[in-house]
Amino acid sequence: MPTVRSAVLEDCHNLAPNLRPADAAELRAFAGYEPLEGLVESFKVSAQRYVIEHEGEVLTIFGASPSPHDPTCGLAWMMASTSLEDHSIWFLRNTYWMEKLVDDHYDWLFNFIDIRNEVHMKWLRWCGWEFGAVHENFGVEGRPFQEIYKFHNV
Repeated sequence: MPTVRSAVLEDCHNLAPNLRPADAAELRAFAGYEPLEGLVESFKVSAQRYVIEHEGEVLTIFGASPSPHDPTCGLAWMMASTSLEDHSIWFLRNTYWMEKLVDDHYDWLFNFIDIRNEVHMKWLRWCGWEFGAVHENFGVEGRPFQEIYKFHNV
């Protein structure tokens, strides 16, 4: 059964070679990052960061960093390995309390998502996230990204 723990920098190195292709594409489209660079940058700026692992394999890294514009807002993120699908039932059953690890620190969570990342968009809708404006020319590749947000503690 998967477990959740605080992330360490080494987890980024373990996840990078197995990152979901859609997550790798989103990192490249947003900031031009390759998987390891994007994982490490996300790790470094985040106040909260966690790992889901199974038998030593990193399945996801997720977290949030405080917005530089609004300290009540957390910039939430998650990147997953291709192996997460093997644990999808466990993941869905445990999503609520894992999300609380991050969202309890902020009044609301926010980010942008590459609209090509259909699996994450479907999961975020299922989790109750709201979808805002689509920015047609976003990131270094100028691709469509959509605002996502979820309000808590307000």
